[in-house]
Amino acid sequence: MKTISLIVFSLLLSACSSLPPAIEDAPLYDLSYKEASQNTAKFREAAIRWGGVIVEVDNEQNFSLMQVLYYPLNSYGRPMLDQPSEGRFVVKTSEFLEPTIYTKNSEITVAGQLKGDIERTIGKKKSCIYR
Repeated sequence: MKTISLIVFSLLLSACSSLPPAIEDAPLYDLSYKEASQNTAKFREAAIRWGGVIVEVDNEQNFSLMQVLYYPLNSYGRPMLDQPSEGRFVVKTSEFLEPTIYTKNSEITVAGQLKGDIERTIGKKKSCIYR
């Protein structure tokens, strides 16, 4: 069974017309997906700003999970889709994520804190996810 590493972090959402500072400004140490997936315990609670393309949104009773295909960000905080993807990460938020807004294949940039790892199923395969 193939294991896919995913990262989960809490999400900061904002409905402002201008970009929130957490999205516009990279953290002091811009933690990469590769670094985080290699040593999640070391970077637990680290501030991160990541982006990519939405794969799936699951709204549960008390939280929502959004699976994102990771792409590195440019200096404006936008995913660079012409670069190779390094994997997937999962965003966990206590807010309801409206599926008509957060649609599959949409670009997204999020900011939050790295939480650790959990186990999820992607398709019919179990995988390790970091939350």
